[in-house]
Amino acid sequence: MQQKVVVLDVDPRLLPDGYIFTEDCRKTSPGMGIFYHLNILLQKAGIQTITATTYLSDTTAYQNYNCYLVSDMQTPNTDQLLAIGVRPAILYSLESPNVAVYFYANLKKLSAKYSYTFLFEGFRRFTNPATQFRALHWPNVPVPLPDLTDWENRGFLTMVAANKHKYTAGSLQAKLYTYYLKHKNAYPHNHDLYQKRLQAILYFSRNPGFRLYGTGWHEQNNLPDLYFNAAQKAGATPVTDKLETLNKFKYSLCFENCSYPSYITEKVFDCFFSGTIPVYLGAPDITAYIPANCFIDFRNFNDFRELEVHLQELTTQQAYDYLSAARAFLESDAFTTFTEENVAARFAAALLDVR
Repeated sequence: MQQKVVVLDVDPRLLPDGYIFTEDCRKTSPGMGIFYHLNILLQKAGIQTITATTYLSDTTAYQNYNCYLVSDMQTPNTDQLLAIGVRPAILYSLESPNVAVYFYANLKKLSAKYSYTFLFEGFRRFTNPATQFRALHWPNVPVPLPDLTDWENRGFLTMVAANKHKYTAGSLQAKLYTYYLKHKNAYPHNHDLYQKRLQAILYFSRNPGFRLYGTGWHEQNNLPDLYFNAAQKAGATPVTDKLETLNKFKYSLCFENCSYPSYITEKVFDCFFSGTIPVYLGAPDITAYIPANCFIDFRNFNDFRELEVHLQELTTQQAYDYLSAARAFLESDAFTTFTEENVAARFAAALLDVR
């Protein structure tokens, strides 16, 4: 029997070759830690894992191996790898549909090529029946939880988000996303949330207890003056350590890129890890995955003013109830599905199964 080799097809423009298998990559690239663990698991099974760049640099070195492809959506190398004969094993994505418009608009065709497709549960209905669908959860890196004894002395409210105005309402990307949802007859509660983030920044910038962090805010990038000036007023500071930054605040506006069933990213978990109470807006079915007493649901408020009053009037005991519930969730079996080790183990099981 020929030995297996797994070829990891991640956009080579994003990470240096081989870096994806390192401990450092886990710390600097959200979601990529699964491949650090996957590499270890496959090594134990006698299977070599290489990047697409390594494979394509010398395809003859692997001509006597059964080579299987793990693709992060579609990269500049995907078509070439398939044409050479690398067997499509796993297709996956951690990206939102308002960013990866082409991928999701062509999901049925693309997924038909692969033995397994790992995506957020909400996309199950749009994958091809020829592939085996597996629900994907965001792969978090668990960290030691902070001491909360000084929690009352933290800052009031923050938001950690990049300036991505090209995806706001009215942009080409947003229009393509809306078109996709309309013609796929998808869940009715999904929409782009970048504009909602801008509205939140505009409103809370007048509150001296609010601080904005993230990249891109010092460059206007066609952002209307109203929002750009509000971002500057709110501090608009790049982040070197997201958890350390969140750890300085009681509450964080935690708005996903879009609202879509089961699309729950690291944003809410980063708040839990930091002892910060998230004000969440995103997956409409979030309580199917995370208990409602772990976070403040933005949908329960009519506007930002109502939310602001609520946060200011929360008692210390009520706040600690949220924090305790979040910690209990992180210690429960329900959270294990949201760890990089769990996702890596499920990828490994699929790769061991393919023939």
